[in-house]
Amino acid sequence: MAHLSGGDFGQEIVGESNYFKILARCFKAGRQDKSGKRSYMTVKLVLENNNKHDKNAVAVVSDFGTVGYLPRADAKLYRKLYGNNETHSTDAVIYSQDGTKFGVWIDVCLDDDCMDEDWIDEPDDNSQSPSTFIQHSNTPVERPIILEPKQPPKPPKAWKEQTSREKIAVGLAWIFLAGCVYFAFALLCWFFGLFV
Repeated sequence: MAHLSGGDFGQEIVGESNYFKILARCFKAGRQDKSGKRSYMTVKLVLENNNKHDKNAVAVVSDFGTVGYLPRADAKLYRKLYGNNETHSTDAVIYSQDGTKFGVWIDVCLDDDCMDEDWIDEPDDNSQSPSTFIQHSNTPVERPIILEPKQPPKPPKAWKEQTSREKIAVGLAWIFLAGCVYFAFALLCWFFGLFV
């Protein structure tokens, strides 16, 4: 079984919402990054020739079960580029903001020019399973971005909790504000000729 690698996790998959429980298990079992919002694991791309909804269906299958499918157009292109009878493995990244929704992207190149730029690196003789690693030197695709939720502003500290510097800064700010108000009032009085 060959391992495919596009180098950019630029290939989306669809139908993740149908596999929430499996994705939750995958997310916990995968290699999570420091943010705790991304988890990496290896998945298989399995051809489903008898799928009643799409004869070209390509399932993305983890150790815990199916996590989604390649989109229809991408499944056709995958079969064209990588064959109609083989199962391949690839790396996947599972995104989750809070553990209630998941998104999955895989590391496969499905551009027409991928096959022209591939290089094949045979594994060492010591490896347990002989597999071929296919890598691509294509331009990276922008990764999906999960936006951080907006944090509510922190309430101001009570006067007793502020340091001396903070108290001085607040006092100077009030003096400056009072000066601005006085200057505006004086300017208006002069302009309209009041209090002459």
